[in-house]
Amino acid sequence: MDTARCANSTDDELLAAVAVGDRDAFSELYDRFAPHVFARVRSQVSDLLRVDEITRDVFLDFWRQAPRLDRGAGSVATWLFTTEHAGASRAASAG
Repeated sequence: MDTARCANSTDDELLAAVAVGDRDAFSELYDRFAPHVFARVRSQVSDLLRVDEITRDVFLDFWRQAPRLDRGAGSVATWLFTTEHAGASRAASAG
C-alpha cells in the first residue's frame, strides 16, 4: 500500500495490510498512535528512556502479532492501549 493510500485508509484497513507485512501501513499506524501511546506511558512512568522503550516495545509487539490479531475482537487503538497499559504498569511497579 503506498503512502498516499495509507493516509486515507481506516485503522482496520491498515491492520489488514500490516498483517501481511506492509511496512507503509505500519508506519501510518505508528504515526497515528505513537504520540498517544507515548503520552499514556509518560503519565505512568517518569524515566523518559523507559517511556521510549515501552512505546517501542508496544509497536514491535504489534508488528509481530498483527497476523494473528482478531480484527473482530477490538480496534487497533484498544490493542495498542491495552498493551501499553500492561507495559507501563509493569515498569511503574518495578521502580
